[in-house]
Amino acid sequence: MLLQTNVKYVYLLAHKANKVVKVLHNGLLIKPSNLIDTVIQLKKYKQLIIMATAMDQQEKINRFFMIYVFGDYVTTFKFYVNVNTDRILPSIIDYFGSAIWLEREAYDMYGIYFQSNSVNSDLRRILTDYHFKGHPMRKDYTLIGYNEKLYSYLHKGLMNKTDVIFDA
Repeated sequence: MLLQTNVKYVYLLAHKANKVVKVLHNGLLIKPSNLIDTVIQLKKYKQLIIMATAMDQQEKINRFFMIYVFGDYVTTFKFYVNVNTDRILPSIIDYFGSAIWLEREAYDMYGIYFQSNSVNSDLRRILTDYHFKGHPMRKDYTLIGYNEKLYSYLHKGLMNKTDVIFDA
């Protein structure tokens, strides 16, 4: 159940001019173009970013469903901002500096790009190797990977599986 003060947040965010949003239970479903304005309003009402994650909906046109979780540590209320996107979202690191780690994880796992005017925007891999091909949380990612590596005792190092099998 929503607290009375938190209904105010939903009302103020949902009824701003030129906003096309869908009010959910304790959150909003917004367009990517409205993300920055929504984040500014949440910061104005002392909300902090707690988490961000994504889901891959391969069968839809806007394939990725990005979920931002904002919270207030005084009332322990969680507020969800949901965004459907194809591949590119505006970055929120200008308003919440710690969001760079959440954006890097979403980029690494799903391949979602975050556009920012800030020099702090740094979409490097965070969980996988820098030479890793693909994004492992996508539903179209191959389960066996691209190249299977095995350790070769003959060459004392990692080699492709086909090279090790046919080298003997």
